[in-house]
Amino acid sequence: MGLYRCFVLSTLLLLLSNSIEGDGYKILAVFPFPGKSQYIFAENYLQELARRGHNVTVINTFGGTADVPNFRVIGATKIHEIMASFSSADYNMQANQWEVLSLTTQFLNLLSENIMEEPAVQQLLRSDETFDALIVETVQNEVLFGLAQHFRALTIGISSYGTDRHIDELMGNISPLSYNPMLLSSRTERMRFGERLQNVWEACVLWVHKRLVHLPSQQKLYQKYFPNAKVNLQQAMNNFSLMLLGQHFSLSYPRPYLPNMIEVGGLHLKQQGVGQALPEKIKEFIETAPHGAIYFSMGSNIKSVDLPEATRSVLLETFGSLQERVLWKFEMDEMPNRPANVLISKWFPQHDILAHPNVKLIITHGGLMSTIESVYYGKPVLGLPVFYDQFLNVERAKLAGYGLGLDLWHLNATQLREKIVELLQNPNYTEAAQLRSALHRDQKETPLERAIWWTEYVLRHKGARHMRSVAQDLNFYQLHGLDVWCVLMTGLCLLGLIVWLIIYSLFQVVKRTLVGRKSNLSSKNDPKVKSQFTSKMRFVRYIALLCFCVAFPSSLKGERILAIFPFPGPSQYINVVPYLKGLAARGHEVTSVNAFPQKQPVKNFRDIAVLEVHKNYDDLISDMMEPRNMWQENTFINEFFTNITKAVLENPQVQQQLLHGRAHYDLIIIEALRTDALYGFAQHFNAPIIGLSTFGTDWNIDELVGNTSPLSYTPLVTTGLSDRMTYWERLHNFVETSVAWLNTHLIQLPEQVELYHKYFPRAKAPLLELRKNFSLVLLNQHFSLSFARPYVPNMIEVGGLHIAHKPTPLPEEMEKFIVGAGQAGVIYFSMGSNVKSKDFAPSIRALLLETFASLPQRVLWKFEEQLPAKPDNVFISKWFPQSDILAHPNVKLFITHGGLLSTIESIYHGKPVLGLPCFYDQFLNVERAKLAGFGLGLDFNKMSGAELKSNILRMLNEPSFLETAKQMSARYRDQPMAPLDKAIWWTEYVLRHKGAMHMRVAAQDLSFVAYHNLDVLGLLLGVPLMVVGLLLVVLVKLLGRRRQTTDRRESKPKRQ
Repeated sequence: MGLYRCFVLSTLLLLLSNSIEGDGYKILAVFPFPGKSQYIFAENYLQELARRGHNVTVINTFGGTADVPNFRVIGATKIHEIMASFSSADYNMQANQWEVLSLTTQFLNLLSENIMEEPAVQQLLRSDETFDALIVETVQNEVLFGLAQHFRALTIGISSYGTDRHIDELMGNISPLSYNPMLLSSRTERMRFGERLQNVWEACVLWVHKRLVHLPSQQKLYQKYFPNAKVNLQQAMNNFSLMLLGQHFSLSYPRPYLPNMIEVGGLHLKQQGVGQALPEKIKEFIETAPHGAIYFSMGSNIKSVDLPEATRSVLLETFGSLQERVLWKFEMDEMPNRPANVLISKWFPQHDILAHPNVKLIITHGGLMSTIESVYYGKPVLGLPVFYDQFLNVERAKLAGYGLGLDLWHLNATQLREKIVELLQNPNYTEAAQLRSALHRDQKETPLERAIWWTEYVLRHKGARHMRSVAQDLNFYQLHGLDVWCVLMTGLCLLGLIVWLIIYSLFQVVKRTLVGRKSNLSSKNDPKVKSQFTSKMRFVRYIALLCFCVAFPSSLKGERILAIFPFPGPSQYINVVPYLKGLAARGHEVTSVNAFPQKQPVKNFRDIAVLEVHKNYDDLISDMMEPRNMWQENTFINEFFTNITKAVLENPQVQQQLLHGRAHYDLIIIEALRTDALYGFAQHFNAPIIGLSTFGTDWNIDELVGNTSPLSYTPLVTTGLSDRMTYWERLHNFVETSVAWLNTHLIQLPEQVELYHKYFPRAKAPLLELRKNFSLVLLNQHFSLSFARPYVPNMIEVGGLHIAHKPTPLPEEMEKFIVGAGQAGVIYFSMGSNVKSKDFAPSIRALLLETFASLPQRVLWKFEEQLPAKPDNVFISKWFPQSDILAHPNVKLFITHGGLLSTIESIYHGKPVLGLPCFYDQFLNVERAKLAGFGLGLDFNKMSGAELKSNILRMLNEPSFLETAKQMSARYRDQPMAPLDKAIWWTEYVLRHKGAMHMRVAAQDLSFVAYHNLDVLGLLLGVPLMVVGLLLVVLVKLLGRRRQTTDRRESKPKRQ
């Protein structure tokens, strides 16, 4: 049975089991928008929740009933009386952005009031009824979020159009304006400077309008309808557990999302594309069309009957001239002058019509659901956008090559016919549509299954607060680091002032010296003058030294796959071996370049051993613990990885089999760990490249795929900071990250570029460009293990990739030792594969022996040689099956160095952790364990025996540590797909789609300046500063002239 079919089966079983577990949840769903399509998007999802045993109450603007148990509808239908006064032509109104936003706010307030004033809703508010969850359509109707606090329910948002600036704010997500266009524009993710400037300006206007106009009006409504609310409106806005987005990267473009933002584009589509039979009249009309049929609909909000007469005449003339038949959604029973080849109806089963093979083209307003349906069925699109996101959707269709667009209000028959003929006769459009359809259909599960799973996930975990981003607790200037920038810029300005004072003082000294020589040569031997000169030069030297100290602080089908994992630390390769063997088991031929060749041969798996990387590795680990400043630390680490890169490229087998052999590979999988020159194998074999990071992500990994990680709450791996940082910690994080970035780009990358040119002389792409072309990055992390942060779609969390879900029985001697400990239990102590216990200082070893001997528990100690004076309650071994030991119920505590693999294993098996970190990410992992409440930490080199024993006893005797560890385990294990299965699925996805370049973010084509919009900000800030500067200059000159005039008047002799 294939992986995908196994996954579908397991998903169905999981859904069935969760249905039983989650039975009885009460859900209130609110959809205030009067457009039918928005509710159609979610209706199937809501009914499926009811079918799964949840009690669902829906408040919408349409009313209605459904033949589904546990499902009731409250219709707030009065809004349609107001909407009846609107005409489709009103959407062509010309207004500036501020006016449009103000009108939108008025309209949204009207929608909110319509819901809240509905008698049935008021009755519900006064009742004793309770709900577990509020599912609300997020269309800037913030007052409705108050329903969650009223019923003490968690909040789930659903957006039929995907995300925008408002939704990002609700979730704490960051979408860089350099490639994320405003939703109401027709700009795509690939913007020129002028478009980026306009994008930033519109975002600023939106931000200001929201705070000055929109939110104050919503605040008044909130106070009106929830006068006794226990939380304010802002707190209600920051309380979302989940956001379901009616979008998918295959439909638009990849962008970063937080873990609780789930793409479910196509949620409304029938499962597996199985539609219902068409009505006989429509079916006959389509199937008897010798040249095919065209489907024309302007959606549910724009009515064809309200179109201007001139526009309708153009449509009639054009359709009448075509040889194809046309299905036209028209809101009247009769249409004057209707051509014979046109069939009209007030309603069409759009989904089923587009599924018909004889329908060749859809002419649409460009609404997102119509666009998704056209993509799903591989139909070209002619877009006639009118408002909101329709312009952007049509522009994306044009950019993707499966659509064209026209201005609805300025149509002419000639132009319209030309576009239709072009779309029908040029096969490129149909091919592009079918390609896009294949991309969209290739998903692990259906959007509906995904939406249901994550909805029940947040219900199971009481709101899943662990998915909530810390960004929600930061204000605007903290999130964007403006306070940090302010201090740093102030420091730079002060530094500039000091430098200017130095130069000015030197100039004055030299000037006075020269003048003194000219005026009085004899004064050169004057002791007083010499003393003054000497003191000034001392001052200059002192200032210069101060500047230097400030500037340079001391603390600064079966495919052929090539896998490159040369790191000499065993844990990194242990993490990836099950993944590589899993690929081999699925029929792929895997060649692995590594430092730990397999002892037993595996089918389709062969090694290229690079054992030379082990040279001096133990000495390097010892040196790594020596104190260094930031710059020295980064130089040391980068030098280590440069040596590994050289060792791999100079290895005889690598040279013979890979660099100079005739082998071919379809995919490169590489450890993404500062060995950039090795990325050249992707160029050498003209193959896509997948990175795997055993410690998660950092700024260096982010650069490979264009991800954004705000420094305000994403700490550098080596800092030991958590995501909740004080101001000074954020400043420290910024400085240390900046130092690492500079060291990499000024020292490490030039060395890697040199190696790249030396060993891949025929490479066509520069290394810096190759670094931006990763198809996928697999991250050994999971939000339940650390913290929520944004990821672009081709960054996949697979933390725990190496864990076997069924523990292997322990060796008899170990099992007997553990069971024999009785109720006191066993402590497992290991410092991992890099730090060896045999190398501990004698004082540390004696401290550990004394402490362990004094405990009633037994201790398993990973020790690499014989241990003199070993207590009877201590069992030593060079190697332990760590995951199987932690799975044993009688193991009570894990004392560890805090390596990520060990931390993940302890969480998976629900064991408390006492961390003794030594280097790299270990401090961060232990800090996270402390913050989460399942661990404590000690300074390995400074701890006393009393400290160690008291911490051990505290963790064994206080039940909160074990309870938290078990809770963390439950969160981590609750995943829709096992990490190993997920890694293999996405790897084969990349293979299926020849590198999956549609997952590559537009940020990868932007320079550093363009990505951060520094050119835009320079212009926006520079022009006002220039104007102020010019005004100051003019003012100074005017004042100077006035003073000169006054001085001249005063200097004239008074007449006697």
